[in-house]
Amino acid sequence: MKSDTVTYIGTVFVKICENITIKCIFAGSLVISEFFLDSILAKSMIALFFLIIFDWMTGVFAARVSGETIKSAKILRTPIKIAIYFMLITVARLAEYSLPDIVRYLDETMIAFLVLTELVSNIENIGKMGYAIPKALLNKLKSLRDEK
Repeated sequence: MKSDTVTYIGTVFVKICENITIKCIFAGSLVISEFFLDSILAKSMIALFFLIIFDWMTGVFAARVSGETIKSAKILRTPIKIAIYFMLITVARLAEYSLPDIVRYLDETMIAFLVLTELVSNIENIGKMGYAIPKALLNKLKSLRDEK
């Protein structure tokens, strides 16, 4: 079962990487983000990228464990999510450049929100896979993410 899932994930990943449109969207978003962002945020953005990839992987595993059909349309949302997330961070950075005395740490706040969102999703997916999850921690992370 696990080897089938790993093989399936590998096959889907190869198919995604072969799609020229997805490659262009991904490359363009990275270039734009790198142009507008400083190197201090690079580790945070790399961490966010891997959290998104882990969310995709745990989502596929959770679907396989629960017996849900895995739809390629849902899987193809991951590269689009990456592009949108990186555009959000870029927009926050541009707003910070435009209003330096009024809005500080906007891009860092955006990254923190997106990281919390992906972390919560990863923990929920692991719970769907049948593993024990720290519910108190999950609830605290959700409250931090959803705090107004």
